[in-house]
Amino acid sequence: MTYLVLKHHEAEGLGSIAQWLIKNNLNWEEVEYAQPLPQNVESYSGIIILGGPMHISPSNQRLAQELHVIAHFIEQSKPTLGICLGAQLIATSLGAEVSQMPEGENGWMPITLHTGQQLDVPQWHEQQASLPNGAELAASSLRCEVQMFRYHQHVLACQFHPEWNNQAIARLQSAFGVQCPLTQTDSKAEQTLQKWWFNQLDSWFQGAAL
Repeated sequence: MTYLVLKHHEAEGLGSIAQWLIKNNLNWEEVEYAQPLPQNVESYSGIIILGGPMHISPSNQRLAQELHVIAHFIEQSKPTLGICLGAQLIATSLGAEVSQMPEGENGWMPITLHTGQQLDVPQWHEQQASLPNGAELAASSLRCEVQMFRYHQHVLACQFHPEWNNQAIARLQSAFGVQCPLTQTDSKAEQTLQKWWFNQLDSWFQGAAL
């Protein structure tokens, strides 16, 4: 099984998702933002759409092309995962709206899960998506109502960055310098987030197979 991975910045990679893919014997093929999209996506088992600094707008033809690809995977009931910009692209493909936030979320900030549990997660965004019709809200924060949602069994979207472990954050710091709002965390917090995140990915992957 091979997943298509859409990247939007060279410094924003899969992070801990790569470890999860390897753990589950899944392959992936990355497409950089400057590279053309595959003409035929039928051979891919699923899609992962990562974050990036750009915003969705009618003038961005590349993201418009990605929306068509994402919609295809969703319609085919193939596993579809989106992070930050990727989550907004999924929401847009499902008919939701993306808007500017009064105040962005930058750094380690808490979200509240649908269970009531609070979790500190990496954030770096100034826009947010509304909840698509038919989607299930899974997490919120004070500034951003839709932090995480599921759509049917095969779509998972996160506005925050659960994939950013300390190694990924170090890469962001190197690429963006003082503009990067994130600092590396202690190993216990890193492991806690990764354990929770891998459980979410397991549930998503198993649900998509039903």
